[in-house]
Amino acid sequence: MHGAQASARANDAIRTVGELVAQPSVRKRR
Repeated sequence: MHGAQASARANDAIRTVGELVAQPSVRKRR
């Protein structure tokens, strides 16, 4: 396991989760 690859995967996962969580949050506000 390469640290850089694991970090990139974790960063991508956090981005995906952040977007999914942000979408409904913005819809509820509006």
